[in-house]
Formats: sequence, C-alpha cells, structure tokens
Amino acid sequence: MKATLKLHFLVVLALLILPGLARAQSTAFTYNGRLILNGAVVSGPYEMQFTVYDAVADGNIIGGPFALGSVDVVNGLFTARIDLGANVFIGPPRWLDVAVRPGGAGDLTVLTPRQEVTSSPYAIRAQTAGSVAAGTVVANQLNTGGVPPTPGQFLSYNGGNLFWTDPGAAAGNIWTRNGANTYYSAGSVGIGTSTPLARQRLHVVGGTTLETGGSGGGFITFGSPNSETGMTINGTASKRADIRFDGSTLKLVATSVAGPPSVNNGLAITTAGNVGIGTATPVSKLHVLSSQANTAAVYGNATAAGGVGVYAQSAAGPALHAEGNATQAREKGGFVKAMAYIDPFLPAAQYVVRCYNSQTSGNQSSTAPCGITVTRTGPGRYIIDFGFDVRDRFISVTPRNSGGSAAAGTGGAALGANQAFIAFTSTRDEYIDLQFYVFVY
Repeated sequence: MKATLKLHFLVVLALLILPGLARAQSTAFTYNGRLILNGAVVSGPYEMQFTVYDAVADGNIIGGPFALGSVDVVNGLFTARIDLGANVFIGPPRWLDVAVRPGGAGDLTVLTPRQEVTSSPYAIRAQTAGSVAAGTVVANQLNTGGVPPTPGQFLSYNGGNLFWTDPGAAAGNIWTRNGANTYYSAGSVGIGTSTPLARQRLHVVGGTTLETGGSGGGFITFGSPNSETGMTINGTASKRADIRFDGSTLKLVATSVAGPPSVNNGLAITTAGNVGIGTATPVSKLHVLSSQANTAAVYGNATAAGGVGVYAQSAAGPALHAEGNATQAREKGGFVKAMAYIDPFLPAAQYVVRCYNSQTSGNQSSTAPCGITVTRTGPGRYIIDFGFDVRDRFISVTPRNSGGSAAAGTGGAALGANQAFIAFTSTRDEYIDLQFYVFVY
C-alpha cells in the first residue's frame, strides 16, 4: 500500500522582539505545519529538508537545502526552526520546497506544490536595514542614477526614484542652500531694519560693522559716520577715512587723529557738480583751498622737456586770473619780480606808496615797504634797493605825469647788487622830482 503525505503548514517568522531589544535579530524563522498520511494524522520523529526557490516550479535554488534530522510530529502537528542564511529574502518572490520521511526509513518525499513564502519572513530584511546605522551601507551604494551627493544634500523620493536633493527652507527660515553656498532670492534683506526697501537687495541701517581680513588689520563700518550716510574705513591706531553723503555733498575725507575726519580734510563733490579740495563748499568746478601757512594750494611740476606745470586756456576772458600777488623765483622768467609806485613829494619814510616784491618771503603785502627802500640823492635822482640782485634784470620806469624823461641803471661802483639808479630830467635838462612807477622783470 502506497502512503500519501499531505502537508498543511503555516509559516511564522520569529521576530524575537524582546523588551529593550536585548539581542540582535538572526536569519532563522519558525515553520509550523500539519502532516497527514493516507488521510490520518501521524505522530513520531520525521526527517525534514527545506529548500527555497525563485519559482513555483523548476527555477533556481536561492537558499538551502536545510536539513533537520529529527522533528517530533504529534497528532500531525510539528514546529521546525529553519535558518537558510542571509540574502535569501531580499525582495523578489520566494517558494518553499519541503521534503520528508519517517526517521531513518526510505527516501525523502517531496511535497507538492511548493508553498509561496508569505511576507512575514521578509522582516529579516530589517537586519540588513539596521546595518545602515553601523555604516555598512554608503551613499554611492544607493540607486540614485549614479549621481553622488554633495555636502548638505539629503535623499528624497519622487516618481518611483531616489534623488539627492538640496535642503529647502526650514520652518521659519528663508535661506536656501546650494552645496556650500547659502542664498536668498525672494526679496530684500534688511540689517538693522525690519522693512528693507524693495529697490535695495541689501538695506543696512545703523552701525553694522564688517571686518576685513587684510594685512592692515582694520575694518569697514557701514552706517552713519558723523551722522551722515556712508561708511568708515578704520585703519590701525587712530587713522581713519570716511565716505559720507549729507544729501547735497559727497565727501571722501581722511585723518590721522581720533574722531571723524574734517570736511575740509579731503575731497568734496556737490550735487551741482563742483569739486572741492580742502573745502566742502566749492564755488567752481574745481576749488582748492589750503589753510596751512607757506604751502601751495595747487602745485604743478613738469619734469620732462617742454612740459608745462600748470596750463591755462580760455576762449574768452583771462586764461589765468590772480586775485592777489603772483610770486616767482628770481632766477625764473615770466612774472614781474617787483614793482612800486614812488612819490618823492612825501616824507622820505613814505616814498614807497604801493609795491609788490616776489622775493619777499611769506605773505606778499601790497603796501609799502615790501622790502623795497628808496633813497633820494638829489632833485630827480634816486637809488632804489629791491632786496634782491637786479644786475641781470630788466627795469622799466614810467613817470606818472608827462614833462620829463627817465634814465635807469644798475651796477657801478656806487651801487650794490640789489640797487638801481633812476634819474629824471626836464625838457631843459634839469633834474626834477616826479612821481613814477618802476618794474623789475
């Protein structure tokens, strides 16, 4: 008589979920079944063999065979603990092939059909997922189209695929990150104000400070230097420079003492287009003011052959106008070196009524004596001392009124290097006193 074995079974995965997760999970699972022989349940020891395939018929062996030498069957019921190792239940469908025989007797009988493994054993895969925390899975092993992540990106899911994505703005945060860069492009940013102007991408109010990393060791401050709009460049010690605008004048000023630089200590440009150097209120396109003694407000120096230190040109009117004295070194040509108006009818100390002498140091006075002295040696004859060597100078003498002629000379045994002799004669060749002008070129 041929025996027929029927297997009724229930596969249950032993997750071994203990309080506190006392120990790690294994790849074993529990298999419960019911064995019937010729319509009757059986009891006793049975040998059993378990094999996992990737198809319900034929196919490839994925795990096993796993053999148990003796499984107790009681009234047809049995429980077997099966361990087919790792990498068996990793996602695709699986079927369990079971073969049995009474303990030590005959050949193994393969039970048909194979039984599809339910989803419970796939919880074993949680052990593989748990290995991520141990660092056994790296970013490049994830299926993200072969594109590696950049620092700061996170893994996201979209349309059935995984992507490395830049983080968006967190709750309450408006900044966005692109790799190592952070940006905001939705509107304006305010520093020191909660209402930045829409036309300004960055609106700074107050004394917000930005420190430079230059070798000078200073820093730049944006805000309101000297209660104006602009920025301050702070150098070492007390050295400081400001760029300020008060609504009508832009100033670039600097100082080497503590405090805001003076408005006269730099360059000023008005909204009318006038530029001032040394003054914040220029009255012309270029207005230069020097308040230091014995210094030039404008200095021109041409060192090449044929060069011009200062060039003046005018289509109408004077090309150069001096509102005051014009000075020049004695050895240079061009300007008048000295001039005077002489009145010999006044007391001797007042002969020089008005004069100019470019050789006199300091402020050039337009009144006597300007370093010029006059000695009357007789009627119509005078010795004038100009205070500088006039032996190689041109001297011009002009009587104030007609009625006489003049003669002038320099050098001679009776005269010094700084002196000139002047004489006036009438139409009758008589020496006469006259008021006159004298010029030295």
